[in-house]
Amino acid sequence: MTQNSKQSDTETEQISKVDFSAVTRTPFYFGEEKKQLFGWLHINESVPASDTGVVICPSLGVEYMNAYRPLRYVADYHALAGIPALRFDYHGTGDSSGLNEMPGRIEDWVSSIEQAVNQLKMSTGCKKILLIGFRFGAALAVLLSEKIEFEGLVLWAPIENGKRYIREIRTLQRMAAIQVDSGEDEFLEAGGAVFDEETVDEIEKVNLIKAQPKIKRALIVPRDDLPSTRKLNDAWLEQGISSEQVLFPGFSNMVIDAHYVLVPHNSIREIVNWVKKESVPGTNKHETSSFYENAGDFTLIEHFNACCGEGSEDAQLIKESIAQYGPDRSRMAVLSEPLSETDNNLPVIIMANSGSNHHVGPNRLYVLLARELARKGFRSLRIDIAGLGDSVKQDSEEENIVYSENSSDEIRLAMKLFEEGGKKKRYIVMGLCSGSYFSFHAVSEINDCNICEAILINPLTFYWEEGMSLEASPAQNYSQWNWYKNAVKNPKSWLKLIKGRIAFRELIVAIYNRIKIRFTYMAQVQDKKIINSLLKPESDLGFDLLEIISRERRLTLFLSRSDPGYDILITGSGGVAKKLIKQGKVKIHFIENADHTFSKNVPRCDLINQLTVYLKDEYL
Repeated sequence: MTQNSKQSDTETEQISKVDFSAVTRTPFYFGEEKKQLFGWLHINESVPASDTGVVICPSLGVEYMNAYRPLRYVADYHALAGIPALRFDYHGTGDSSGLNEMPGRIEDWVSSIEQAVNQLKMSTGCKKILLIGFRFGAALAVLLSEKIEFEGLVLWAPIENGKRYIREIRTLQRMAAIQVDSGEDEFLEAGGAVFDEETVDEIEKVNLIKAQPKIKRALIVPRDDLPSTRKLNDAWLEQGISSEQVLFPGFSNMVIDAHYVLVPHNSIREIVNWVKKESVPGTNKHETSSFYENAGDFTLIEHFNACCGEGSEDAQLIKESIAQYGPDRSRMAVLSEPLSETDNNLPVIIMANSGSNHHVGPNRLYVLLARELARKGFRSLRIDIAGLGDSVKQDSEEENIVYSENSSDEIRLAMKLFEEGGKKKRYIVMGLCSGSYFSFHAVSEINDCNICEAILINPLTFYWEEGMSLEASPAQNYSQWNWYKNAVKNPKSWLKLIKGRIAFRELIVAIYNRIKIRFTYMAQVQDKKIINSLLKPESDLGFDLLEIISRERRLTLFLSRSDPGYDILITGSGGVAKKLIKQGKVKIHFIENADHTFSKNVPRCDLINQLTVYLKDEYL
C-alpha cells in the first residue's frame, strides 16, 4: 500500500486550478427527534445561489465507505457552481442514529432522503431539488421520486434490479475469507452491511425499469467496468421523461479500497454542467451562521440524543456532538458521551482514523463502539486527521495519506479541546490498523498530555517511512501463515489438500518466507543481554515498548486471531514484547473468527463487548 493514490497527470493539473476555499461545509443534525440524521451542507457564500439544490444519496456498506470522498467532491463542485448541496447518512448508517440491522430498512432509508430534501429547502430556500443517487442510493432516490415530484434525478451506476443486487451480496458473503457460524441466518451481510430478512425481501422487489418517477429530466451514468444496456433510459423516455444516458469514466475507481480511490473530477464536472442546464441563478446568498455556536477556534454543533442498545432491555439515550476545531476550524470530530453528567476522573478516549476511512470507522465500528462506551459512562472523540475524512485540506495532493507523519500533533490538537482553564485530563488513544499506528506513536511521543493507555486494534506496522509498501511487508506473509496455521485444524482444509485444491506454490512460499523472517530476527538479537530482567531491545520497537512502560503508560492489543498483529509485535520487538506480556505489562486480547476490519457482525459485536468490559473493569 503506497502512501496516497495519485490522479493522472492531466487530472492533477486540472484539480490544482480549482480553488475550493470558497466552499463552506457545515455539519449538522436534522430530522425526526427520535431518528436524527447527520448531514453536511455545502454552499458558496461568495456567489448568488441557484434556485436549484441537490441532495446526494450515497450507497450502502463498503460502497458507502469507499465512495465517501468522491461524493464529498460532488457536493463541493455543485457548491462552487452556486448550487447548494446536501450529503447525509441514512438512518442506521454512518453518523446518523439507529442500527442498520433493524427490520424493514427501505422505509427508513427513503424517509431519510425525504427529510434531507425538506432540510435543504428550509436551509437554503431552494425551490427545485434534484436527487443524485450513487449505486443503491440511486434506487432509493427513484423510490422516493415515485411519491414526491422532483426536478430531476442523476443516477450514477444505479442498482436497477434488487434481486440481482441481493445475489451479488450473497456471493460476497460466500467469498468472505472468514466464515462465521453464528446461527443468525436471518441476517445477510457483506462488506459491513447487515440486512435482515424483511429488508432483503424489500430490496428484491426493487425494479427501476418498472418505476414511474415524478420527474422532468434524468441523467443515467452507467458503470464503466461492465457492458451496459439502455433499457432503463428507454423505459423512461417512453414515459415522457427527458432522460439521457451518458458514460462518464470513474466508477470503477470509486468503489475500490478507500485508500486507492481516485476522484473522477472531470466526470463530476460534467454532472454539475448537466444539473446547471435548467437551473436559474438566484439573487440571494445562502448563509450558515445559524448552525454555529462559536467559541474562538472551536465550534460545537448542538448535540442530538441517540438511543444506544436499541431493541435491548437496557437501551438508553446517549449524547453526540459535532466538533470543528483547529486552524480555521478545519478539523472535524464527533463526541459521544453519557446523557447524564460525565465522571471527570474517567479518561477521554480518542479514536483515530483507520486507513482512509472517515471517523465512523470500517463497517461503522467506531460509531457502535463509541456509543456503547458512552452508555457505560465514557466520553469518546472520533477524529478525522487532517487530509482524511472530513478534515479537509485545500491542497488535494496532501489528502488521503494514510500514515501521516504529523499524526501525534493531530491527536494532541484534539486532546486540547478537553483542557479548558488549564485542567488536565487523562486520555486513552485507540485505533484500528493505521489508527493503531497513530495511537502507538501518540503514546510514545506526546509528553504534555496525560495519556494513560494506548489500545491497538489489529496493527499492521509500527513504523512507516515514505516509499514503504504494505504489499511487500512481512504483514502479508504473517497473514498467509496464520491462515494456513488455522487451516491445519480444519478437516475441510485437509480434504482440499488431498484433492489437490490447495495452492501448493503459495503454501511453500509462505513457509519459506516465514523461516527467512524468523532467522533474520534471530540474527538481530544474538547479542542480547539481560537488563532489569528484560531482553535488551535490538530494534526500535523493543526500545519504544520499554520506554512506554517505564512512563507507566499501558499498552493493550485487541487482535483478530488470524491477523498478523501478534507476530509483528513479537518478532519485531526482539523478544521484549514476550517478556512484557508475561509480566502483565502488555496485554493481549484475541477475537475469534474475525477478519482485519471486523466486517462480520458477530465478531464485530464480540470486539465491542470485550473492549467495553475491559475498559469498565480497568477504569470504573
